[in-house]
Amino acid sequence: MSVLSLQQVRLEIGSAKILRGIDLELHAGERLALIGPNGAGKSSLFNLISGRHSDNAKMHGQIFLNKKKISNLLPHQIARQGLARSFQVSNVFTHLSVIDNLSCAVMWHLGFRYTFWRRFSQQNQIHAQAMHLMGIIGLNAQRDQIAGELSYAEQRTLEIGMTVASGAHCILLDEPTAGMSRSETEKTIALIRELSQGKSLLMVEHDMQVVFELADRIAVMVHGEIIACDTPEKIRRHAKVQEAYLGHLESTV
Repeated sequence: MSVLSLQQVRLEIGSAKILRGIDLELHAGERLALIGPNGAGKSSLFNLISGRHSDNAKMHGQIFLNKKKISNLLPHQIARQGLARSFQVSNVFTHLSVIDNLSCAVMWHLGFRYTFWRRFSQQNQIHAQAMHLMGIIGLNAQRDQIAGELSYAEQRTLEIGMTVASGAHCILLDEPTAGMSRSETEKTIALIRELSQGKSLLMVEHDMQVVFELADRIAVMVHGEIIACDTPEKIRRHAKVQEAYLGHLESTV
């Protein structure tokens, strides 16, 4: 069953054609990687899906989440439909502690708004869920540390945890391992694999080892178009993909 469906999605900014008729399906419980060279339009596509496009952008086509049209909805409206997204640059509350960051994400998922009063039982529920997730992402030792003081990899880990804490069934991760060492990347791969169980994941990633370890299918974007979408093994052997993107990387994957 399709969770996220893009039908002939096009994006124009002025005279520039950024996306040129994207058709893409993300299936229930699937991990789908979106790859392509810089400037291919991957981040622009993520922005459209999550409702974060500029005022001078013209979008055509349709985007559906669980068969409900989300094209042109605002980001918070799309989030309430069950879609969460992380960003290329860490997007945490830098002046709050790790546990407070996670608590904020849990509050939103439970339907609470950011108020200064709350029943004690509800506070316990928020705290328990935040503590549980903090253990999963491995930041127990940093519980009370201010998020802005965490290492880069720890901030990325916290952001992934917050994205999952939102309760979304469809998750978009934008270059989750960018800037990480190999050991940090391996930990993040394991974390994403665990946290995405039972959810649908669409991720942009340049590290091909991450892509081939995590993805059930891979979509390849070049010049605003999807030129192939298939299993990792078939993508590895795809002639057009080799020519456009993977050729010089083949020995590393």
